[in-house]
Amino acid sequence: PPPQRSSLVGFGRTPPLNPHHRSAHDSPTANIGNPTNNRHTLYGAVVGGPFNSDTDFHDDRSDYVKGEVATDYNALFTSLTASFVGSASP
Repeated sequence: PPPQRSSLVGFGRTPPLNPHHRSAHDSPTANIGNPTNNRHTLYGAVVGGPFNSDTDFHDDRSDYVKGEVATDYNALFTSLTASFVGSASP
């Protein structure tokens, strides 16, 4: 079946709200649990997501394996998205 949730922060159905990302979390106490929710939204960032099914993903900042906003798949996503736009003629 198709995914029932989005892996794209800020978009889609039940998107991740608390990706594992230090700047988005912006903790005043340098504690991963404080504040409970990220202070900033990383619109368009892709999180690692679940392994087997949508029920395998929990929006938990401390789960860096599934909630990490990593460069490798975010770079691929950005490149693919840009390819749909194409190049502009001068």
